[in-house]
Amino acid sequence: MIRTVYGKVSRVYKDFFVFQVGAMGFKVFAAKRTLSRLPSPGEDEVLIFCHLKLKEDGVELFGFLDERELQFFELLVAVSG
Repeated sequence: MIRTVYGKVSRVYKDFFVFQVGAMGFKVFAAKRTLSRLPSPGEDEVLIFCHLKLKEDGVELFGFLDERELQFFELLVAVSG
C-alpha cells in the first residue's frame, strides 16, 4: 500500500520517529539501528521504505532506510507462530 515516503525527520523518540511530509507528520516505528542512522531533525530529506500494518485497534507504519531491511522484516512478519 505505502512503499516509500520522502520527507524530513521532525522528532526522534525511543522506538519511533515523526516523519514530516508536507503538512503531515507520520509516526513511524523503527529499530534502534535505524533511529541512530536518521538525519538530525529538520535537516536533510530522506527516503524511507515502509511496511504498513493494519490491525483491529489501529494502523502502524514501520520505516527502514534500506530496502533489504524492509524485505527481511516482511519475511519475518510473514512467519506464522
